Amino acid sequence: PIVSNRIDGKDRFVDFDLAFTRVGENNPYSLAVKKDLNAINQSLTNLILTRKGEKGFSPLFGTNVVSLLFETIGSLQEITLKEEIRFAIKTFEPRVEFIDVEFDDSDIDTNQVKIRINFRLVNEQSQRELVVEVQRRR
Repeated sequence: PIVSNRIDGKDRFVDFDLAFTRVGENNPYSLAVKKDLNAINQSLTNLILTRKGEKGFSPLFGTNVVSLLFETIGSLQEITLKEEIRFAIKTFEPRVEFIDVEFDDSDIDTNQVKIRINFRLVNEQSQRELVVEVQRRR
């Protein structure tokens, strides 16, 4: 999901597009980039969906939210996951100030959980929101 609000200061944040989209027809060609809020959304989504220990040489990177698909979210588990997401964002995404996270497990029977992350970009006052859908793939 892409939020359409504009960030003050064009190209403040620039990341490579993780889909490795090719730009241009000539050889050598360039890789596409994500800018501003699109870069932040891609980074947060990647951080949330990466399992801890999955990224080499960085065992603390990521979260264990994928485990949500196999359990009912109780209040203790929700507190644990909120803290885990807060820690991951605070540690690995310095461009963002974490505000809150909410879980929507109304589609848990179809192995789908929606995670709503509320955050603020560093040096900005407006609050932003990103919804990450976690689904079990067969």
